[in-house]
Amino acid sequence: MIRTTTRSRLLTGVPLAIVAAALAACSGGGTGQAAAQGACKAYANVNRHQVTTTAAQADAVVATARADADRAATADPAWAGLQRDITYVFSRRGEFDTATAAEMDAYFAADRRVQADCVSAGEDIGPLRP
Repeated sequence: MIRTTTRSRLLTGVPLAIVAAALAACSGGGTGQAAAQGACKAYANVNRHQVTTTAAQADAVVATARADADRAATADPAWAGLQRDITYVFSRRGEFDTATAAEMDAYFAADRRVQADCVSAGEDIGPLRP
């Protein structure tokens, strides 16, 4: 007599393996988006509503935003623009006193692109306010 339990257990495991493989293939996009959302939250905590009280705390939040933007771009190249613009905006911190009008225009344009990318990531940070 042939045992049927072996075959039925084997067939039960096949759909689970297919589902697991499909979920693993789809997880990259979610990881990139989650990292982009994290970058946007950190960016907003520095450039939209100040949550830090010391320069060291602000630097730590900036580092978090940059790291999350890097992770997002690594997981999904669609977030490379967010990474580039966050890096640009943060590289200009502290240069407002000597910036030209063209440099200020470039800064605000990069900030608007970050804002748009954050909306795409599902994290609306709102406009920059004076």
